[in-house]
Amino acid sequence: MFETKVHYKSYKAGKQWLYMAIGVTSLCAGLALTVPANAATNAADASDSTTVVQADSSSDSAGSSQPTGDDSEQPASTTEESKTDQTAAGQDESAQPGSGQKSDEDTSNQSNGTANSDGGANADQSSTESHQEKSASDSATIAPVTESTPVTTPDADTDSQTTEPTDVTSSADMTAPLTVINAGTATDQSQNKVATSVKVTATNDEGTLTSKNSTTNNQTIGVNNQDTSLTATYQITNQTDTGQGLWITFDLPAYANHDTGIVMAGDADVSALESQIPQGVQLNYITIDGSKYRSAAGLDLSTVRQLQLTGTLAVGGSYTATIPLVITSKGATETATLSVHDFTPDWSGSTLYLQAMDPVLPNTPTNLPTPTTPDAVTTIDPTVTTPVTAITNNPNGSEVTDTAPVDASVRLTATNQNGTATSFSTSNDLETYTAAIVDANATDLTALMDLTNQTNTVQVVNTYFSLPNYYTSLNSSLTSQITMSDDADVQAMLATVPSGLHVNFVVGNTSYASYEALMAANPDFHWSSLTQFHVTGYLAGQSGYTLNVPLTVQTNDEYTSQGVSILSQYSFGAVTTNGALHFKVATPRDPVVGQYEAIVADPDDDGYDYEVAPTEVQEAMPSVGQDQVAYYNYYDQGGHATNYSSTTFFNGGTVTVDWKKAGIADALKDLGYSVALNAQGQPIESLAYASLGHDLSPKGDLIAAGDSSIAPSVYIIVRQVLATKDSTIQAGSSWSDADNFVSGIDNQDNPLSVKDVQVSVKDPGNILHDGKTTGAGTLYVTYTYQVADGYDVSRTATVTVTPAPDTTPDPGTTTTPGTGHQTDPGATTTDPTAPDEGTSGTDTTTNPVVSDAGDGDTVVTTTDPIVQVNQSGQAATVTAQAPQTTTNGNGAATTETAPKQGGAAATVTTGTQSGATTAVTAGATANAAASTTPTATTTGTVTAGTVGAATQLPQTGDRPAAGWIAVGLAGLLSALGLAGARSKKRS
Repeated sequence: MFETKVHYKSYKAGKQWLYMAIGVTSLCAGLALTVPANAATNAADASDSTTVVQADSSSDSAGSSQPTGDDSEQPASTTEESKTDQTAAGQDESAQPGSGQKSDEDTSNQSNGTANSDGGANADQSSTESHQEKSASDSATIAPVTESTPVTTPDADTDSQTTEPTDVTSSADMTAPLTVINAGTATDQSQNKVATSVKVTATNDEGTLTSKNSTTNNQTIGVNNQDTSLTATYQITNQTDTGQGLWITFDLPAYANHDTGIVMAGDADVSALESQIPQGVQLNYITIDGSKYRSAAGLDLSTVRQLQLTGTLAVGGSYTATIPLVITSKGATETATLSVHDFTPDWSGSTLYLQAMDPVLPNTPTNLPTPTTPDAVTTIDPTVTTPVTAITNNPNGSEVTDTAPVDASVRLTATNQNGTATSFSTSNDLETYTAAIVDANATDLTALMDLTNQTNTVQVVNTYFSLPNYYTSLNSSLTSQITMSDDADVQAMLATVPSGLHVNFVVGNTSYASYEALMAANPDFHWSSLTQFHVTGYLAGQSGYTLNVPLTVQTNDEYTSQGVSILSQYSFGAVTTNGALHFKVATPRDPVVGQYEAIVADPDDDGYDYEVAPTEVQEAMPSVGQDQVAYYNYYDQGGHATNYSSTTFFNGGTVTVDWKKAGIADALKDLGYSVALNAQGQPIESLAYASLGHDLSPKGDLIAAGDSSIAPSVYIIVRQVLATKDSTIQAGSSWSDADNFVSGIDNQDNPLSVKDVQVSVKDPGNILHDGKTTGAGTLYVTYTYQVADGYDVSRTATVTVTPAPDTTPDPGTTTTPGTGHQTDPGATTTDPTAPDEGTSGTDTTTNPVVSDAGDGDTVVTTTDPIVQVNQSGQAATVTAQAPQTTTNGNGAATTETAPKQGGAAATVTTGTQSGATTAVTAGATANAAASTTPTATTTGTVTAGTVGAATQLPQTGDRPAAGWIAVGLAGLLSALGLAGARSKKRS
């Protein structure tokens, strides 16, 4: 045997004119164009029984997309770059048959020795004869085929294996040998000179199935990894009445990207391939490295990427090649491409895609735990103690039913001393709001990543499950780091993956197709670096699978919205879906129950903004009651969701206190204190306290001192409006309303004088006349300032009048003035008006006697105080009781003015000089139907202070942290409706 090595030269685009000229010349001469081979006989290789045709250096030794051969066989490249692989799917097919494009070189090549007309047979015959090589077993010369000697083989479509696979979407599972994944598109080859096709046949325990041939182009056929046999059947048929010159390749999976997941069986019996070759047709084997072999003897068939047919196919001639295939990587999803490329005579092609897969078997869906039901309340009940669950779901949210064929979801479970709890899933209606808070003391934090096929047929799965550190890797502003636990038993997780599904592992931008691939690339891999699971494949009808992924909190920000973590799923299948679960890990705080703590601005420059209010004020403070306190723990970019309150208060959350409903203003109004005011000088109605990691630490804090009766986390800021003092004087002494007034401040913290407030005097013993005390007893002096419409603050001072020393002279002696009121012997003394009978010490009101000692609005009553606003805010109606006419010394009737705030005070007429009796109009003085509780909307900066000292409410972060738990104050204030003007001093 002789071995001939032929070095082939590729066509160059710039040499088209040369080839065309040669072709025309050859046709005119009736000769077939043959490019002479540079033959060289190698005596040392003479014993080699395999005839090898080597590709020269201009061919892609790694596997050119174009068939290799001599110049008479190889069609021209469209460009010089066409030396690189052009796969049957997913790459540039501009130079491939079936792409709908031909270059000029392609056209010229078809006219060079591969004629499609009557003259083509002779030309192709010459080409064929130039390759009539002999091997040790081949003594015959291949004779040219004429139209009278056709050679045919049976069409595989006519044999007994005609059962076609069913569509994957119509099956409950997938155990058959073949399944249709994509039905493809039918093509018409009736006008082609040579019809070409490829199909596959597979057998397993369930039988044998054969796909449609590739005239239904771009089919995708699922091949069961458990098939016992798999064959590809290629066929060509001359559909004309003349012989047709051939340049056709049967492309195996290794042709496309050198894929070796599905290959030609290395032990395939190729005798039938070679024995049934029609006369006039040459069969060549082209391997992955681009080498061409005329015989398969001694060849590793698993490296074959193409079968090449050249020569002439006679009228009516056909050829069928049945090639056994092997799936080399069972257990993993392998894809492959089978195609026929007809360079001559039709420049067409057809393709069939294969996808090797494990059988898709039913798998019972996981019985997923339902979300722990949140307590949806508007305010907390201080009489009820609610256990802290391991996961507290947002009471403003709910689950949403997923109607996609495959429900992909993620939810959390965790355990604390009160049991195991479950979060909402990624199918919730909260969008960017935090859906759940995990107790920082909980254990066994686990993400349940679930896939459930909700249909009765097999469904495609392509889902990414993203861990929280996937998002922190994308967004550096996120301040919590939660990862998969490094001690996770991944092999145990994978042991339950149902047949048909595959779990891929994603680290950053790198995806690994299997656990083994990940470990091989990263032997020291830490699971805390994993960012995503990518689950692909097929899920049987009414089946499911859950990945139970343990999580570890590496770093945690409990206090800000940037501390929120995210779990998500993104699915691409029959329906594209996505969903996210935003959650926080936070420590529960003590419930806000007990007595409210009152604080005032600290006047001293000693590092404190606030100090605990005086004892009398604290003792008057109410305790937390119904409908007063709410907890809001759920951050999003816009703040907190506030429709419903949680029953647990967590770090990072906000607690609101309704000061109005707590009755704080009423509790303090008679002590000279008001609640704090906002920047507009209006009383605060409610306040929100945000636990942002900075304690408000007032001087003398009762909470810090361990007083368990005090409600934690909240402070009621109050301000002293009026300060008075008690006094003791002797009977006969002069007294004025200024004597017991110490100080006061208006709503802008400007000082008040006694002339700026209303003063009323209760004189049960009727001892005060014309500014002088006429006997022993007690005066009760009340100073009142109107903070807002319907909101009066007062303070009562007690004046104790002691008896005057006995200054009665002995008979015949003169009177010596005592320490009390001095009597002028020449003066006329008017006896005080006696109260009506039975009124002394009662709640009735008689005509007041007004001192003429000054211009202040002083009202003196001879029984209990004058008309006042009661605790409910309703004014009492008072009628004068048989008054005696009281004058101010000038004969004018006395009048009473209303508490000062601004503008002219209304007056109440209490008597006339003639002695006529009139009713006391309560509305002017008492502000009838007004409440002492503030009713103005309070927003913005809140001002507070003691008498004469202006201060600001504490702002978040003003104070250094006191311990790790901290409470800041923030204004979340609701509408009050106060209509009063800002207070002004009386002009």
